[in-house]
Amino acid sequence: MKKRSLPRAAAFAAALIIAAGAAAACGTPGQPDSTSAAGRYTEDPAAQTTAPLYDKDGFLLDDIDSGIDFGDAEVRVLYWSDRENQEYFSEGENGSEVNDAIFSRNSAVEDRLRVKFDFVPTPGNSSKATEFLTGMQNNVKSGDPGYDIISAHSRSIGLCAYNGLTQDLMQYPVINTSKPWWPSSLTEKAVINGRLHFVSGDISTNMLYMMYVVFYNRSMAEDLRLTDPLTLVPDGNWTLEKMIGLSAGIYQDADNDGKKSTGDIYGQATRTLHCDAYFFGSDISAIDKEGGRLVLSEQFTGEKMGALIDSLRDYFGSSDALLQNDYKGIFREGRSLFVTDRADIAISDLDGKTFELGILPVPKFDANQERYLTAVGNPFSLYSIPVNAADPEMSATVIECMASESYRKVTPSVFDVTMKARYAERGEDAAVYDTVRAGAVYDLSRIFWKVFDSSGKAPDTIFQSALTSTTGWSSLVKSELKVLKKTVEGINSAFAG
Repeated sequence: MKKRSLPRAAAFAAALIIAAGAAAACGTPGQPDSTSAAGRYTEDPAAQTTAPLYDKDGFLLDDIDSGIDFGDAEVRVLYWSDRENQEYFSEGENGSEVNDAIFSRNSAVEDRLRVKFDFVPTPGNSSKATEFLTGMQNNVKSGDPGYDIISAHSRSIGLCAYNGLTQDLMQYPVINTSKPWWPSSLTEKAVINGRLHFVSGDISTNMLYMMYVVFYNRSMAEDLRLTDPLTLVPDGNWTLEKMIGLSAGIYQDADNDGKKSTGDIYGQATRTLHCDAYFFGSDISAIDKEGGRLVLSEQFTGEKMGALIDSLRDYFGSSDALLQNDYKGIFREGRSLFVTDRADIAISDLDGKTFELGILPVPKFDANQERYLTAVGNPFSLYSIPVNAADPEMSATVIECMASESYRKVTPSVFDVTMKARYAERGEDAAVYDTVRAGAVYDLSRIFWKVFDSSGKAPDTIFQSALTSTTGWSSLVKSELKVLKKTVEGINSAFAG
């Protein structure tokens, strides 16, 4: 396999090595999981390891024909060079668990299918989505050899799919979305008018890294003689109300400037963007489906959403909680009980902390909510086949094989080692990661965020602005409804033919 270089490739490689160095050993097969995204384990691996459907460790195998041979064909993969964590390639084994697992996955795909990867980098994060789109449009128009697979930030691929640059993956049965490496919570929602233009799951390490959680300073909780919030999780009693209540009375004007500032002590410190975790964690969606078409969710304009916003306004408007872009330092320095963020900050931003770290799922809206739900941060990768792929059947087979091999090789390294073993300081914390992963949810308003943003405001942008507004939710959202509904219809039309 080979990787092409950008002018700053060395800097990206260094960052990837640092991220990869945060991993360590494989997971434990035989542990059931309730969702298809997390369902890597068999119920009774001891009884099933002899069956051809499973490997020696009890992991499900794919249905790809063992006789497939693409004759050492080159597979050109356009990927986003500005991704946040290592995902696509490895220069070779170096002892870092995730890096080595990615190397093993790619080698297995190449050997099984007789292909050779050619990874082609280009910027493709959210801020570069338009440039990524333009690059793909130019590639298609030029008549030059296209890419076999494209993969980038969820918003960038969403924009490409909307603009007709990706193929309907339903044409290629080799991509078997019933398999556990494709989370049904995404694939079922992503089918629009019977068409599926992008996939993700175990194939994307960044999907796991981007799960939202609530970290807490267990040492502070003990010093303040607070109920350990982790004890509320198993019985379903970890709610927004409980988080707000535990935050109350902690504030101290530590820098004596007479106002809320980054030098003070809080019950919670996060940023407005991450409040999306409460939105989707409260079992509220922005986009639903009716008869295979997308519709604006009634929940988005309903009373529950208004109640959620009122609670969050009061919470972050008080001295108990802070919305601030510099929130990570506040938590790392032991000056906040809670921080709401993506799981990967345990790897990237909490070095140097001097307290015991605890982890929680995003709280439920109330105790009546059936389960904990986990928003996945926008910077995860979607995978598609471009319209000018030379051999789309080969592309589809490679995508399925990458996902299948990732499920058995890469996910255990990222999830069980990096998250559950290395960054869970007590045994019960590791179980929380299972709860978090089992509750992962996706909303197409986030994937098509660039489409909404180009015509008005995306649903999560409206929600975020409401947190600091004094206008009632029903009045605020009413002014946006016409444009929102028109944008949804535009997305339906884009996938109609």
